Amino acid sequence: MALFEFELTPLDKMTPWGNQSDLSLHWFGLTDGIYYLNVGNEQLFRFSKEILQHWRKEYPKLDGFKDHVDYQVVRLYEDVLEILPDILSPIPTEVYSLIETPLVQKKWIADLTKVLTTEDDNELYETCYQATDWWAYRQLSTIHLNQGPDIWFFRVDDMIHIRWCNDEKKIDGIQPWAALTGDWQLPVAQFIQEIEAFHNRLMKEMGERIEILRTNNPIPHIKIDMDNLVKEHEQRIKPLETVLTSEPRTVNWNEVISTTKTLIQSASSSSCNNACHR
Repeated sequence: MALFEFELTPLDKMTPWGNQSDLSLHWFGLTDGIYYLNVGNEQLFRFSKEILQHWRKEYPKLDGFKDHVDYQVVRLYEDVLEILPDILSPIPTEVYSLIETPLVQKKWIADLTKVLTTEDDNELYETCYQATDWWAYRQLSTIHLNQGPDIWFFRVDDMIHIRWCNDEKKIDGIQPWAALTGDWQLPVAQFIQEIEAFHNRLMKEMGERIEILRTNNPIPHIKIDMDNLVKEHEQRIKPLETVLTSEPRTVNWNEVISTTKTLIQSASSSSCNNACHR
């Protein structure tokens, strides 16, 4: 199984953008489909049975709800590439000890946030960011989704960890995600191969989609700027070398360790809030 899995919506089933008199689609919109990640025996971005049952009961007039996230596939692709240089940059052993397991990670976040409860101190907030920005750099953006899953990618030695912590997510009081908490690993070389396979398959299928639109368009009622569509595809199809060799955002690991120790020492005399959980 591929790590990054997706299925594009058939062209004649696409939902166009705009109003009825001005329907259109472009490269981004034409990547509409479902996507998910295969991580061991779990699938990230797969909805729980409970939330699907709830939605079917709550919205009986809507079409059947899909088991996985239904969105533009390129959004996942772009969000992974955005943090890829940081993912590939190893984190030191001493820093890894702060988030060694999901449970240890939660305690680390809780310890850091305690100090910010009773003290309205901008300096403390800045210290907190210095201690945790490296972790934010490795979190996949899911803000486009309602109660989007919390997923991190990070490297320790020659292994890539994929971490998820979704047990506190709720929609209408129901856990929306099938995969609640876990950590799955694969070698760095294999992870890069998975990224390349995701890129190659998405670009291949989009190329085929563009050819269909050029030769036997099944959606002629939807406005598509073919010249711009082809140009954008030519830009996107370029190899991944630039991203794979890009520098990660600068992290002063000594500062991460020292600021973390400072905050945890201060936490013993403070109560807990959530201001530092990003």
